[in-house]
Amino acid sequence: MTRFPDHGLYCITDLHLAKGRSHAEQARLCLDGGARIIQLRDKETPYAALLPQACEVAALCRERGAVFIVNDDPRLAVESGADGVHVGQSDTPVEEARRLVGPGRIVGLSTHTREELAAAQSLPADYLGFGPVFATTTKAMSHPPHGAAEAGWAIRRSALPIVPIGGITLENLPSLVAEGARYAAVVSAVVAAGDIAAAARVLAALLK
Repeated sequence: MTRFPDHGLYCITDLHLAKGRSHAEQARLCLDGGARIIQLRDKETPYAALLPQACEVAALCRERGAVFIVNDDPRLAVESGADGVHVGQSDTPVEEARRLVGPGRIVGLSTHTREELAAAQSLPADYLGFGPVFATTTKAMSHPPHGAAEAGWAIRRSALPIVPIGGITLENLPSLVAEGARYAAVVSAVVAAGDIAAAARVLAALLK
């Protein structure tokens, strides 16, 4: 059974932000910078074309001892050999995702409110995303940014590990660490950087 790490930088790939770099290239550079968790997020590439890319990222993560998560597709997680899947509130239900990936893989769930966080405590998830913490342009925000203090509340109230997400940068990550954050999920702060490995390195250092 794959265990979710007890801390670390959680990098999410994005083909649009990464200036032409493939998912595998983004993952390799993030791992070079010390990322401990990689999530492949791609809602546009057809499955047949995405599967070999996911397999490549899975192999990279195995080599580096990192955890590989697939966004929103339990089938892709299983067939690529990923360590788990992450689902949103309107994606595959957590119970169904758990059934599809089995007991040996990780299941993560996005939460955006105190009510969703409370409801998630009884679900078969291994960790919870919580956000958006800060304003972000990576995804359309269906909820207002919470701020670091609210993320700290979630961290203290949850029996499951909390991964803050949304608008996290080098400038605001210290405020999350001060609230007890042991993880940070980032997209543009790393994969849109000119030097992905360097950007990941400075963020990962704050989470050690």
